Amino acid sequence: MEAVQQLEIDYTTVVPESADGLLAVVVPGTIEASVTSPLRIGLAMPVLGDAHAEVWRTDLPIERGVDGAVVWSSAGDLLVGAIAVADAGPIAARADDSYRSVISFVRRAGFPNILRLWNQFPRILVQNDGLERYQAFCTGRYAAFESAGYSLEGDLPAASAVGTSGDGLLVTVVASRRSAGYFENPRQVSAFHYPRQYGPKSPSFARASRVETEGGALIFVSGTASIVGHVSLHCGDAAAQVDETVENLRLVYGAAAGRELRSLREAAGALYRIYVKREEDLETIRERFLPRIGDDATCLWLRGDICRAELLVEVEMIGRE
Repeated sequence: MEAVQQLEIDYTTVVPESADGLLAVVVPGTIEASVTSPLRIGLAMPVLGDAHAEVWRTDLPIERGVDGAVVWSSAGDLLVGAIAVADAGPIAARADDSYRSVISFVRRAGFPNILRLWNQFPRILVQNDGLERYQAFCTGRYAAFESAGYSLEGDLPAASAVGTSGDGLLVTVVASRRSAGYFENPRQVSAFHYPRQYGPKSPSFARASRVETEGGALIFVSGTASIVGHVSLHCGDAAAQVDETVENLRLVYGAAAGRELRSLREAAGALYRIYVKREEDLETIRERFLPRIGDDATCLWLRGDICRAELLVEVEMIGRE
């Protein structure tokens, strides 16, 4: 089976003008998913640093298309797809519909193993009918996974859900022809085992996923924050939240990499998306976080709302082993 031999993911200050070799480009702006060459995914989040785009490059032939509401781009064993829908009506129904469409599509397309999902929508903590919108989103996501036959235990992909400053729900998926491994953090309760206080249906995601490629393992770490067990720690203290988040990242990345990391600096060349809730905390978070990662690591800093009101920062990773 043909495998992705050269896949490069990077954060850049300039979006390439040529589409040659570009599997996908993620850029700030309005929420969108379009199949213009290359696949373009828009995030409604202000950029807080120098990097302005996430660029996926490959030396393999690229196919692109549209399947219903899903726009997609594939090369070798990997597929990147996205679905952007108007934020009209209950978010639970929008999540359910979107996830059913995504799951059905990747299975039909021959990429049945979902590695990573990103979810972005506005007013993530606003209450409607007694539920925060994030909790309502989780009920829709849960229903779609359950309907598709997921066990909702050890077969869920890595994921994140972040609040945006624009309208619409955006779901982005990375899926593979190859089977994946899914991993948890030993100091955290698995999200799919959260107690009912976090909503009627638990968040449906793994802490990390891993897939083998010809170029080595590709690891996706879910959105990670200052949570131990299932409890948020250091409310109101951005610096302390960074410390707790870094420890969680170290442990979960090590679990997926199959080796113990003494620090994140050992995750050579990793990419980090950092979501900052309050722009006034940016310098505190940067000063606390940047010394913990390797000099060859790169960061994309975004202003986004976290799925718990007390959390000020969330970090996710992409790494190669």
